[in-house]
Amino acid sequence: MSLSLSLNNALSGLRAAQNSLAVISSNVSNAKTAGYTKKVQPQTNVAYPGQGGAGVVSQTVYRQTDELMRREIRKETSTEGRTATENTFLKQIQTMFGKTENGGRLGSSITSFNNALNALSTTPESASAQLSAVAEAKALATTMNDMAQQVRDLRIDGARKVGEAVTEVNTNLQQVQELNRQITRAYALGQPTGDLEDVRDMALSKIAENMDIQTFRRDTGEMVVFTKAGRILVDGNAVQLSYSTPNTLNTADNIPSISINGQTQIDIKSEFRDGKIAGLITSVDSTLKGVANQLNQLAETLYGNSARTTGVVDQAQIGPPSYPFGRLATTPNNNSGTVTNPTYLDITRTGATLQLGVNFNIGDTLTFNNGATARIEAVDVNTASGNLRFKVTALSGGFTVASPANQNITLINGVALGGAAANVTGIDDGFRLFANVDITHYTSTTGAYEFRDAAASISLHAGLDPSKGGNAGLLALSNDPFTKNLAKTLSDTFTAVQSIGQSIGGVSSGSYSYASYAKSMVSQNAIVASKTKADSDFQSEFVRSLQSQAAELEGVNVDEEMANLVTYQNAYSASARVVTTINQMFDTLLGIGA
Repeated sequence: MSLSLSLNNALSGLRAAQNSLAVISSNVSNAKTAGYTKKVQPQTNVAYPGQGGAGVVSQTVYRQTDELMRREIRKETSTEGRTATENTFLKQIQTMFGKTENGGRLGSSITSFNNALNALSTTPESASAQLSAVAEAKALATTMNDMAQQVRDLRIDGARKVGEAVTEVNTNLQQVQELNRQITRAYALGQPTGDLEDVRDMALSKIAENMDIQTFRRDTGEMVVFTKAGRILVDGNAVQLSYSTPNTLNTADNIPSISINGQTQIDIKSEFRDGKIAGLITSVDSTLKGVANQLNQLAETLYGNSARTTGVVDQAQIGPPSYPFGRLATTPNNNSGTVTNPTYLDITRTGATLQLGVNFNIGDTLTFNNGATARIEAVDVNTASGNLRFKVTALSGGFTVASPANQNITLINGVALGGAAANVTGIDDGFRLFANVDITHYTSTTGAYEFRDAAASISLHAGLDPSKGGNAGLLALSNDPFTKNLAKTLSDTFTAVQSIGQSIGGVSSGSYSYASYAKSMVSQNAIVASKTKADSDFQSEFVRSLQSQAAELEGVNVDEEMANLVTYQNAYSASARVVTTINQMFDTLLGIGA
């Protein structure tokens, strides 16, 4: 081997050692940098035919990673984002409810109200008992108002956080797009891309925290990103998710649509299965909405059953043997269809009076001309039409309603209507402990059942509220024939089992006392919250475990790097010694010529 070739070998060793030392230095300095992966400087020996080894050459620096592991971490990170988000909201609901014993804060208010009613039933003429009953009724309504407002605030906060998450996704999609361009350019030029890929992976991780994604890497180094449903997010250019953050959310409202590039006709909200956005959608549109509707259903039942009486007989009058009815119509096009539970029926007004043959009371059984039966859950006046309104639950058979009405009520508790009838005046707010509840539930477009914000609006009737000029003594009027039984009736109503027509938020329809329904609400939420917390804790630990495994492969081991540092320092010194020796040999050869 010639001295020139030996010198080239030594110089290539110096360059290779120098390059490796630079990579080691970068690894050590970034050992604690988030998202940084270990970089490796590969080296290849050079050989010329007939001359043997010709030194070493440094190849392009690459990062030491496991792409399959990274995909799995992103997938599990999305699940962690969803479970953590759901857990956060459920904890806040639990805080709102309070301790689970006896139905929490709401159950305590119901119990206090019932105790006051019991005291009133013992001494209905007592002014202090009347004031106490009114005060506890007001406290119960206020508790429901406060809880409804808290739920609404949580839903609005969740909707706002969806907007923040969408903005973060869009920002990182744009970053992935730009990094793809830089990486493919560097890859084509044979330049290192490891640091750029680290930054890109961090952007992908942030996207995965908010939504579930899939990725694949092209041979050019470009990363293609798409949703689990197959919608492209980044392929050359990045798309933008479109979302309009609402200022408020009523009970019937859901989180607005999420679309791609402003194509609002395609709502992809239902395609989010994991990630923070999915957790927010579930929390706002399902969990919190369920709690809101549980409160609304309770408020409606309180309102519907807080009447002093369900009818007042005026005078005898001859009426027809049966009375047509129809579902409450919100528009001319929404007054027919199959009855759902519960539904609302109007008794048609005849002239200036309500032509009814008997008093209608909560719990009465109605029989229709087709043999179907239903139970009255509440009685009220439809202020829009002046008709007597019933809230009923079907017991047997089926019936439909139409305009004009196609069916009649023929029996009440098995007694036929007909003959001499009496005018019955329906209940208005003047005969209720509670007010400000709308119990109509049919949309003007589809006729679908939906809740109103009853829990947010329910209040003690102003006529009974001393702070508003009302008189608690109205609970026991001297000229009222129902006075003797009124307090006892109210007390019995609030301790008796009531029919709950809608299955909401895990609390099934059925028969409950007010206290037991509140307890079911709180306990059901506690069960769901406990399971969700366990899922969230498990998922967080699982992600940490995967990240730990990845760190062992991809992370920087400082001890290992220091050992490599010594190795390459020695290699550099050895190559430098070879160069020095060859220089001395060249000097000797030149001295011989002289």
